Amino acid sequence: MGITLIMHFGVLGLITTTLISSLPSLFIAIRWIKNNYNITIDWTSSAKILLTSATAATPTYITATILPF
Repeated sequence: MGITLIMHFGVLGLITTTLISSLPSLFIAIRWIKNNYNITIDWTSSAKILLTSATAATPTYITATILPF
């Protein structure tokens, strides 16, 4: 998957591949922490942060693809 995405999308493919490949270990770590320390994640706050980040990244991505740098 990494080679395909990097060949087609360049740096964005590399970023996407890195994010997708790190998800399984993230979920395993979250489960381990919950089982051993009984700590959970505040999913509402996490969703708000994700939404805000996506809102900021969208115009940046659009601007970067339109303007020839």
